[in-house]
Amino acid sequence: MTAATIRAINCTSCGAGLDILGGGRVQIQVCPYCGSALDAQEDFRVIAKYSDLERPETPLKLGDSGVIDGVDFTVIGILGWVENYRGARWQWVDHQIFSPTHGYSWITYEDSGHLTLTRKVRKHPLRWLSPTGVESAETRPAVWLDGKRYAYYETSTAQIDFLEGSFNWAPVLHQSVATITLIKGDEMISLTQSAENTEREVERTRLLKDDELQSFGLAQPINAPSHPLAMPKRWQHYTFALISCLVSCVFALFVILLLQNTRGDVLTSISQVPLHDLPLELDFEVPKEANLVSVTVSTDVSNGWAYFDLDLHSEEEDIAHMGGVEVSYYTGWDSDGTWHEGSQLETFTFIPSAPGAHSLEIEMSEVGAGEMSGFQTNSHFTATVWARKYSLRPMASVALILSALAGAIIGHDLLRKQAVFRKSDWSED
Repeated sequence: MTAATIRAINCTSCGAGLDILGGGRVQIQVCPYCGSALDAQEDFRVIAKYSDLERPETPLKLGDSGVIDGVDFTVIGILGWVENYRGARWQWVDHQIFSPTHGYSWITYEDSGHLTLTRKVRKHPLRWLSPTGVESAETRPAVWLDGKRYAYYETSTAQIDFLEGSFNWAPVLHQSVATITLIKGDEMISLTQSAENTEREVERTRLLKDDELQSFGLAQPINAPSHPLAMPKRWQHYTFALISCLVSCVFALFVILLLQNTRGDVLTSISQVPLHDLPLELDFEVPKEANLVSVTVSTDVSNGWAYFDLDLHSEEEDIAHMGGVEVSYYTGWDSDGTWHEGSQLETFTFIPSAPGAHSLEIEMSEVGAGEMSGFQTNSHFTATVWARKYSLRPMASVALILSALAGAIIGHDLLRKQAVFRKSDWSED
């Protein structure tokens, strides 16, 4: 007489009526009344007896049924687990579920209140990860399975402290199992290895969906402690948005690099004018095709600074535009070698109100050497006025905005990952 041919028995220890719910592969039947473990493959003889076990808290019971991925499953066995580590205690409950067409799986009730579905995976990662491998790793370990990279989450060593119902394997009270858990997105994989190192198993876990919970008469926990699989998922457009921002930013920078030294016609220029000859005026004609007028100012000021007022006059307006540029340049040396900062060349761009005759008044309003205000001897001034049909500033602004968006997208995802792994036992220290 085996579980493959019967649907109910009387416990061979206490005589209580027991339903055999798990099909022909059931190995052990644990009586919920007297705690006797019966060998389902050998006429349900008593092989162990577990009495006075404390029933763990769980919303499911033997015989409960529901629908998962469109398949009917029934709860056939209940296992309570406990882990103690450095004074902390964690508990959870595994429910073995069975479908005549789809075999065996597990529903786990976490101490956070969440319920997950776990199934065995036939494939193994290319590189197995053991607790010893985790301890010796310098960076967070990871394994690849089915083309996905799973990052290490935790290692746990737990013991069975409660069991009842039917199981397709032979659990034993106080049996200890070490498990390594890794995460990728909305699923986990668990790597377990027997104490004798003769058997390795891989299981994949996900949260039960709302409709699946409802089919068992359950609901998602409210205000429960966070579960790593219940954390916010990566934005579905993350990859597209990030790549679009980066590609567009690179393109904008390429355009800036390509055009930064491309200038229009030189309208007028002066070269090597002593600073003490300022102020002065430059007359020039703005051509019709010019949308912008740029003034490039350079000096040989060293370890000092100078500020130049630039006033643009046109035939229609006394002062069409007002502006200014500061030229500063410092250099020196220290224990790391020579250094310099600033530039001896700056550019200011005007938008002319109309083509035609213009004049540019240039005046040095401030000058200084180091932190001392005053005149720098032997300093000269060069200025070039040239016409342009475009400005690099809008493209530079676009590149800056796109890079900021890319940084925000990456930063938001990093914060999401930190939330997922917040309770991980991995430390970089």
